[in-house]
Amino acid sequence: MSLNQSDSLHLNLMKSLAKSASILAVVLFLVPAIQARTLVQKQDNVTRATPGQIQSPQGASNKVQTVAVVNGKPISRQELASACLTRFGKEVLESMVNKTLIENECTRQNIVITDQEIMEQLQRVAKSVGVEGLSVQQYLNLVAERKNISPQQIKDEIIWTDLALRRLASGNLNVTDEEIQTVIDREYGPKVQVRMIVEKSEQQANVLLQAARKDPAQFGNLAKDYSIDQSTAPYMGLAAVPFSRGSVDENMETTIFALKEGQISEVIKVFDRYYIFQCQRQFPATELNPEQLKLVKERIHGALIKQKLDEKAPAIAQALQSEATIINVLNDPELSKQNPGIAAMVNNQPIAIQTLAEECIARFGVEVLEVEIHRAMLKQELEKSNLTVTEDDLRLEITRTAAKAGQVDANGKVDLNKWLNRVTENDESKIDYYVQDAVWPSSALRKLVETEVQVTEEDMTKGFEANYGRRVRVLQIVTKDQRSCEKVWTMARDNPTLENFQRLAETYSMENSSRFNRGEVPPIARYSGRPNLEAAAFALRPNEISGIVNDGNQWTILYCLGMTNPVVKDIDVVKEELYKELIERKTFAMMTRRLQQMILDSKIDNFLAETSQFSRSEMEAFRQSQKAKAGAATSSR
Repeated sequence: MSLNQSDSLHLNLMKSLAKSASILAVVLFLVPAIQARTLVQKQDNVTRATPGQIQSPQGASNKVQTVAVVNGKPISRQELASACLTRFGKEVLESMVNKTLIENECTRQNIVITDQEIMEQLQRVAKSVGVEGLSVQQYLNLVAERKNISPQQIKDEIIWTDLALRRLASGNLNVTDEEIQTVIDREYGPKVQVRMIVEKSEQQANVLLQAARKDPAQFGNLAKDYSIDQSTAPYMGLAAVPFSRGSVDENMETTIFALKEGQISEVIKVFDRYYIFQCQRQFPATELNPEQLKLVKERIHGALIKQKLDEKAPAIAQALQSEATIINVLNDPELSKQNPGIAAMVNNQPIAIQTLAEECIARFGVEVLEVEIHRAMLKQELEKSNLTVTEDDLRLEITRTAAKAGQVDANGKVDLNKWLNRVTENDESKIDYYVQDAVWPSSALRKLVETEVQVTEEDMTKGFEANYGRRVRVLQIVTKDQRSCEKVWTMARDNPTLENFQRLAETYSMENSSRFNRGEVPPIARYSGRPNLEAAAFALRPNEISGIVNDGNQWTILYCLGMTNPVVKDIDVVKEELYKELIERKTFAMMTRRLQQMILDSKIDNFLAETSQFSRSEMEAFRQSQKAKAGAATSSR
């Protein structure tokens, strides 16, 4: 799984835990589950490289060997290397193998990619983004943030590799005169504007053809009413742009360019669709003088070279792989025993595990270390409370997550296998660190707070009212500031009709739902977390306009349409389900608070990210000492 994938499972999970408690919901409710047969393993037994396998990563001797200290307990570089290898060793090794092959081929062909060439390519790419004034450094920072890699990696891996492959591919590229002429015909040759009717059935197409030929002026209406092509039917069958030579299927092109203005074609089958065309207008070819033709040919030649490079460069990489002898030692336990310290052999050239580990740290170390820091804090909290996370705890957390996401079969039973296949893309290699990075942390937090969670009778009453009680049906206008809201409210009060309020919502509401639906929004319930809005809504009578309501950073006006009828009148009917929902909500809220508290109470030195955090007690002691110093200074005057 590549880090470049924005929806990358492991990265999302790690980031969710490593950031703040407000994002904990991703870990608790959106993370995938693992099938029951191998799924739940004890946290300390999850498969990973051991520190003994990574003795001293190459190039790491001059780097910090303790990467973090959490409440006085260190995390070593060896431990971080092991964690990085477990999660990303496979994909980083693949990248290193590919780059080794390309580097070796460049050496064989005496190809050297200079720093100046890399900078010139970066300038071209930055310019192509289309953002005026975007510098190379700004572009690098932008891509680095999006891809979660360093600017130097962009230069050394992405840009270098692209240039190297293009240089390797350019050796035997050839652009023919025929290829250039084809592009000239497409861009500057004759063009035909048409209307079209597209049908799935040949029989229906022939019926429409007869109707169109009977009254050609109705071709557009026939296209509007019957054509299945959504891009042209709304426009009376008119194609968005004229057709040029080489832009469509050969059979279709022959038919279109044979038509005279106003003429209707026969039914033409292209793939599984049936087309009828009516020529609207013919455009003659653009005449180019010799100087213009020369410039056009030069431009097209360059574009074709680039296109061929884009097509051939990946093929070069694939060819290098297919011709090379690559032995993946890392993923083969037997080969690992025979070749200790080696991750792979590329044409008998070794890639050391130490080198791979250090590369994993360079790419992903900061993110992985944050996960390890939070794991260390959780373990410390569990030890203080004399608690452990068991296999049953993990299994229950996984089942709960899958059920929360609706992954149940027809009988209401949680289908863990299906859930796993859906979210891990059938990649079992993701299972181990899913347990480490998502299931175990959420289970640990739940374990820490579960005895503190209680649901009172008041909670049940409020929960029942919020979920099943009466609600106020309203129209709503939302504005961004008080002055605008006052202006709209005056217009509503001066003409307090439903129709006027709908027009005002459509014109002035800044919130999409209410604006596009003429003020209509979901009914407002009790205890929904918006007390000001609730109080205003439940105080209204039907057809009454509210005053201006300050709802956070918005200003709102309501128009009451009436009340809904209760969904359920007897709390006993839903008591069991309601209790489960409330206990889960309160547990989650308490887990969030506990995580925040744990982070604030911890002293963390992160030497990899070069950050330090004092614990809350240390900060309080510091403030007290400063206050005492200030008091002593005052009394000495």
